[in-house]
Amino acid sequence: MIPATIQISEKFKKIDTKDLDERSRLHLGKIKGEYLRYSIFKSDNGDILLRPLVEVPACEAWFFKNKKAVNFAEKSLKDAAEGRVKELDTNSL
Repeated sequence: MIPATIQISEKFKKIDTKDLDERSRLHLGKIKGEYLRYSIFKSDNGDILLRPLVEVPACEAWFFKNKKAVNFAEKSLKDAAEGRVKELDTNSL
């Protein structure tokens, strides 16, 4: 669920200027990138922010709701990146 209000502290740079078409639509064109879905936010001064979204299958959503699992995965990836791994002898299992 998208929060009604978010605090943005990121820097933005202008990448293009677009006009609305005859049906008041704004075409993103080449700025679309790889994403097909966006959350749309509007500030009090009229600025519009498009935040790209990705979809997660329902059967995998549990992972992102489980802080313990996410923390474990992040620690495991960090350990692997820093070489703290060892080969597992599957015959000893």
